Amino acid sequence: MYLNPYPLLEQALLSDNPDEKGRLTQALFAQLGEAEGLTVDESKPVDCRFAGHPLRPRLVAPSEVTPRKMNTVEGYAAMLHAIAHIEFNAINLALDAAYRFRNMPFQFVRDWVSVAKEEVFHFGLMRGRLNSLGYDYGDFEA
Repeated sequence: MYLNPYPLLEQALLSDNPDEKGRLTQALFAQLGEAEGLTVDESKPVDCRFAGHPLRPRLVAPSEVTPRKMNTVEGYAAMLHAIAHIEFNAINLALDAAYRFRNMPFQFVRDWVSVAKEEVFHFGLMRGRLNSLGYDYGDFEA
């Protein structure tokens, strides 16, 4: 079976809901695992400079972030949040690599979707730890 992964890749990449982005990435990984190769897709990729990210937390410059001491629960949670944010961006970067470079071999796409799946897992770990401390990913503001 040959697969055109680009519509689902686009949907996952542009999704601003972390749970949906994770589900779509997992589904794409499963589909690619069963595929033998890619079908030709002549469509142009959409401009993904602003790949999907949640409305919260509000993105701010590092200079606008309120400093927190690391020896407090809030400071520890802020650090976990920062790591979760890095992992979320890593999901988008991996999906973008698979989506944007359409002339690459099947294994290239499959490998980048695999990376995105791993980043979904890492994001989930950080988000779960934040939740165990009584915080959510969207709780942090400058």
